[in-house]
Formats: sequence, structure tokens, C-alpha cells
Amino acid sequence: LILRGFTRLQSHMVWLEFAGFALLALLLVPRQGLVGLAYARLGAGLVNLLAMAAVSRLRCGLSPAKLGFAILRPTLGAALMYLLITACLSLVQSLPAQIVLGVAAGAAFYLSWAFSTWRLSGRPEGFESTAIDLCQRWLLRRKADRITGAT
Repeated sequence: LILRGFTRLQSHMVWLEFAGFALLALLLVPRQGLVGLAYARLGAGLVNLLAMAAVSRLRCGLSPAKLGFAILRPTLGAALMYLLITACLSLVQSLPAQIVLGVAAGAAFYLSWAFSTWRLSGRPEGFESTAIDLCQRWLLRRKADRITGAT
């Protein structure tokens, strides 16, 4: 929406998400405590997703199928990462080792998943392409610095 010039509408979407979070938190936190707060955040995210999908379709012509596929890839990756981390945590008993193993396994899996599925999906414009562009610029700058520093 921001890229299409709908900045005011985008700010309304943020306030809608906040209102959904506040309402759900008021309903869920007294009954479920911290877990209720997490559910409220999840619910607010879903409110934002549905509202954003509807508005993006009306204002930008974004089809629900295209949006669904854009969300499916990272969501499936996150679910698979969760299963991997859960399996890895049972391999060690020490809490510090579980944290290190869980973070390392999760990061390695998710990065591999994100970039491989990004390539398989035709390299659409998004986070992955931006990250690769930034890394390439950084590497070229380092190479140029070494060349000029060596002369």
C-alpha cells in the first residue's frame, strides 16, 4: 500500500491491528494470563492479514491467490523449522546446549529454506533479493577497499 501511495490507508491498517490487539488482550489476558497475551497478538496479526488482503485487492488489484502463495512459503518454512528444533532439543539435556543447538539448527534451516524456495519460486522481488543485493554491495566495497589499500 505504501508503494502505491496509500500511506494514510496503511496507517489506518496499523491502528486497526492495534485495536484488535487491545480488544483481544482485554478479553483473553484476564482468563489466560501471558498465554492470552500471545493469543491476542496472534489474533491481531490475523485481523491485520485479512484486512490487508481485502484492501490490497480493492486498491492494488492483488489477488488472494498471489497473496496466499507469498505467505505460504515462509509459513511452511517456520512450521518445518519448529519441528526440526523440537527434534533437536531432545538430543541434548543441558539448557544452554539446547538453546545453542536450537538457534543454530533453526537459523541454518530457515536460511536454507528461504533462499532455496525463493530460487524455486522464480526469485520474486522481496526480502531475499534485497538481502542478496546488500551482501553483494558489501562484498564489492570490501574488495575495492582491499585493492585501494594494497596500492
